[in-house]
Amino acid sequence: MQLLCISHLMNNLLILIDTSIRFFDLIASFILLVMKDPFATKKSKSEFYISGLILIWSG
Repeated sequence: MQLLCISHLMNNLLILIDTSIRFFDLIASFILLVMKDPFATKKSKSEFYISGLILIWSG
């Protein structure tokens, strides 16, 4: 019973991480498309992911 509960929590966590990555992908794509600032266009999507994840982890 306890193992099933842990597995359920892990599954929910993976879904949350997947949703967060999709959300940051959407935000990064939007920023890269809309902003014409040279600084913003030089930033890669992975940098947006990393900065977004740091924001989440730092609270």
